[in-house]
Amino acid sequence: MDYRHIRLCFFIIGIGILTPTCNNNDPEDPSTNLYEYNIPEQVQDGWSTGSATNVGLDTLVLVDMMNYINNTNNHNIHSILIF
Repeated sequence: MDYRHIRLCFFIIGIGILTPTCNNNDPEDPSTNLYEYNIPEQVQDGWSTGSATNVGLDTLVLVDMMNYINNTNNHNIHSILIF
């Protein structure tokens, strides 16, 4: 089994969980909706976590994507799958 794919799936699930589904930020002011990438916390649930960079993902692209979503009114995005 390719554990790289498992780690990537966990990373993506972590992003989905950490992505706010509702916010009180002013959508007209992009500076209030700045996303900061953080490596997911390692918890004792059987999944290993790691940096997006370690699995070949560009964190700047992820940050841009999250800022776009967070600054979009009335979106219905609750999770993101990247594979």
